Amino acid sequence: MIVDSHPSMRLALSTLVESRLQMPVVSAVATANQALSEIQQKRPSVIVTELQFGDTRQGATLCRHVHSLPLRPRVMVFSGCSSSKEVAAILTSGADSFVHKSASIPELVDAIRQTARGQRVWLFGEDGRRGEPARQTLAPLTPLTVREEQILALLLRRYTNAEIAQELALAGQTVKNHVSNILHKVGIRNRRELFRCETVPPA
Repeated sequence: MIVDSHPSMRLALSTLVESRLQMPVVSAVATANQALSEIQQKRPSVIVTELQFGDTRQGATLCRHVHSLPLRPRVMVFSGCSSSKEVAAILTSGADSFVHKSASIPELVDAIRQTARGQRVWLFGEDGRRGEPARQTLAPLTPLTVREEQILALLLRRYTNAEIAQELALAGQTVKNHVSNILHKVGIRNRRELFRCETVPPA
């Protein structure tokens, strides 16, 4: 299932999926609400969706709904959004994968294929970031608190614990505890697993 507000993007993604992956597109709709009304009937195995529809993050709402289904399809967010706030929303919504629209066609095709196989692919854009995007396999998500979402957004911008403490006026040990909880909930062991920052020096 393709979910995107732009007809040209729906056509392009549908053509790509059917020609490169030999996967039938059972539905191509313009809104998350349309997708929600068709999921049970169409039974897609993978949903490729935009995050931002107008001024609302309907894509995140769609991800959360799909994540609650007993026999749920995989969801890949394909979006031009790349700010740390948007990435945090995606991470906590239950999306299986995220691919920024700056990705190449081979990267996009591979991400859809891997998502369909049950793997989680994260390929972020570089806007507002201190390093290169990373591709990761992550565990199922546990909801974060509001404070944890704030700290996660800063982690995604490569802030150190000391910088986070200064930015949010928190004690260093408090930040350390929050970071540990966040990494545990996301299902990784440390910052290096979250972003393989050794590949490109910080800007």
